[in-house]
Amino acid sequence: MFGVILYIEPTTDYINYPSAIARKFAEHFGQGLHLLQLYGDEANPQTIREAVLRLNPSFIFHTGHSFPCVMTVQHKQPLFSIATGEHKLCTKDRNLGLVKGRVIHSNSCLAGAEIGGVLVRRGAQAFLGSREEFLFLIPESGVIDRATMSPFLAEYTADAVLLTGGTVGQAHKERLKAFDKEIQYWLTKGKDHPAAPLLLRILESDKDIAVMYGNENARVAPEREVTPLEIQPITEAQPVQWSAFVFAAPLLFFLKGKRKGNSHPYHRQV
Repeated sequence: MFGVILYIEPTTDYINYPSAIARKFAEHFGQGLHLLQLYGDEANPQTIREAVLRLNPSFIFHTGHSFPCVMTVQHKQPLFSIATGEHKLCTKDRNLGLVKGRVIHSNSCLAGAEIGGVLVRRGAQAFLGSREEFLFLIPESGVIDRATMSPFLAEYTADAVLLTGGTVGQAHKERLKAFDKEIQYWLTKGKDHPAAPLLLRILESDKDIAVMYGNENARVAPEREVTPLEIQPITEAQPVQWSAFVFAAPLLFFLKGKRKGNSHPYHRQV
């Protein structure tokens, strides 16, 4: 018997972009399932912990900033961590007992480098994530267009497979194929887009760092058919303000062009 599908979708520190896209995937492919989305301020450690203990989800999707030893949520609050001492948030184990029997997909930087494997050893059925920095473009306008969506259309193919009854192994294989599909899009139909050269490098990098640990035969939902997701711009995310850029976090790095004459109105998130 399959359980609840839990999506953790913070909106601070530029995570509003992946969360807005993940929300669309969850709503579309989660139709007919018991789906709970903790969005924005609801994506805090206490609320998440209470939801996991109360609802016993079979699948947890997470996006946020991570380090090898910690996965964070709204306002970079730690959700899962291991006591390695390599980061100020990694002085103790946190919430590792919550993962037993669950499939976890973390769309964040570096979670697949260490803590993802630890979660599997602590009882998670499987883990999907990235072993290095996950890259994507942030639009200056705040509108999530095809270029901003591209890495997520590939990465969240794993969710589309899982929520329609596929196995973890199938989900991982299909997301890798989806990265190839996105690369081909920017080599052909999208080749004249000003961000195409950078997107090709981003997609190749994001594909290369994708990892899967645990039981590749695990499932989180019954097999069923769902129509493909229609790709449309998302206007829910807040525009990026040029004055808001800070470089305090080691994994938050932006490359921006000159205000006048820049080749594309995007920033790159690492």
